[in-house]
Amino acid sequence: MVQFPLSLDPGIDFRKTTHLSRFIQSWGKLPLMLLSGLDLKNHRYGFIGTEDWTMYPLLHPGSLVLIDESRRKPVQSSWTTEFDRPLYFFENRNGFACAWCNLEDGQLILQPHPASMAPPQIFAYPSEIEILGQVTGVAMRLHPPRPRRTRS
Repeated sequence: MVQFPLSLDPGIDFRKTTHLSRFIQSWGKLPLMLLSGLDLKNHRYGFIGTEDWTMYPLLHPGSLVLIDESRRKPVQSSWTTEFDRPLYFFENRNGFACAWCNLEDGQLILQPHPASMAPPQIFAYPSEIEILGQVTGVAMRLHPPRPRRTRS
């Protein structure tokens, strides 16, 4: 048996991206065999808000992501496709975000997927933003629950 989150704070706004591990209200025991392969010590969980299209179509709104907190330093190279490029989970003054990133001259640039039509966001690093960890897993619906709003 192992301790595992059983309920979340009812005040969570699922429209926004959030760090689920901070909203756990109660813990319970689950059989260890249900969690084989999970490293609960080094991983946390995030939720991509139902109105967050930043990484669409790679990550759909409403996705659950696995965050490896031991990987907080952005990798600037060694990837060749959008599927290889590391995704990171961030906390800043406006809340949480999940995106690709570039670190240049003390600025952390959150780079959205080009198809999302979202603009890049720029923060002074590390004073305005924290890298909570690299996204190493995802559970998502293959089709978003509702159509994406387009820019006018």
